Order: sequence, then C-alpha cells, then structure tokens
Amino acid sequence: MAEFAGYIGNQYPPTDWGKIGVNLLEQFDKENQRRKDEKEKIDNDYAESFSKIGEYEQTTDQDVNEFIYKGVDEVRNGIKTQYDLLKKGAITMADYKLYKSTAMSDWSSLNKAVKGSASSQHVKGEAIDISGGNKIENKKIFDYIVSSGLDFDQCINEYDFTWVHISLKKSGNRKQVLIIK
Repeated sequence: MAEFAGYIGNQYPPTDWGKIGVNLLEQFDKENQRRKDEKEKIDNDYAESFSKIGEYEQTTDQDVNEFIYKGVDEVRNGIKTQYDLLKKGAITMADYKLYKSTAMSDWSSLNKAVKGSASSQHVKGEAIDISGGNKIENKKIFDYIVSSGLDFDQCINEYDFTWVHISLKKSGNRKQVLIIK
C-alpha cells in the first residue's frame, strides 16, 4: 500500500491556530470596547437631552412654569421610554436619535399636551395657554396683559375665560386682542 506524502509544491504554510486565537481575542476586545464606547455615548446623549430640556423650565411666572413642566415631563418620559427600548435592543440607535431629535427640535409633544393645532404658535414655542384656576382669575390675567403695555402678538380670551392664550414673537408682534366663543 502507498502512503500519502502530501502535495508536491505545497505553497501554503501550516495553520498557526495560536495566532488565529490571538487575532480573534483582539477582535473581541476591540468590539467590546466599541460597545462600551457606544453605551457611554448613548448614556451621555440621554443625560444631555434631559439637561437641554431642563433649560426651558425656568421662568418667573408660576402659571407659565406649571404649563412648561407638564410639557417637559411629557418629553422626558418619551425620551426615557425610547432610551430604555434602545438599551434593551428593541429599537436601533437611528430610531432613538430620530425620536429624540423630533422631541427636542419642536414642541409637538408640548402642543399635543395642550391639544393644540399643528400650525399653532404653541408648536413654535411662541404661545402658551394660561389659567389662574378659575374664570375670575383668568379675566384678571387677560385684563392685566391687555392694559399693561407688555409686548405680545395675541392675547385671546378663550371660551369665556376658560383660559387665556398669550403669544409673543421675536419680532412683528401684532398686539391682537381676540375672543373665541
């Protein structure tokens, strides 16, 4: 019987399994580091989002603060939900970023909280609806704004002082005083 002696002119070096193992371990280490860096980036992005949202919270008017706090809470809760889904792997980073940028770039969530129109000045952050708790207080707020000389775009008595809509633009304020019945 004949014995196999190998191929003539075999040009392939023998497989170095030790080197392959080391290369695989290095690749695993790089991937683990990439994942840690990505997780840190996501965590930092999440913390930064909360910080930026918080920048909108401070005003000197308690009614305005309460109004804004409700919207801020809604945006924060939405971002937290998306963040939790991202960490669980239920959504992609692209989905998370899309949600966060939408929530941060416009006030659609805040406008939704006040059941406003998509074309409303609420969406642009130029308007708020204020309530002093009852129609008498709302009338006082309305009268004060109209007679104070404050700059505003619109001051609207909505539904017999159920609330007062006040808007302010950066420029071109019309000082419109309106009533919605």
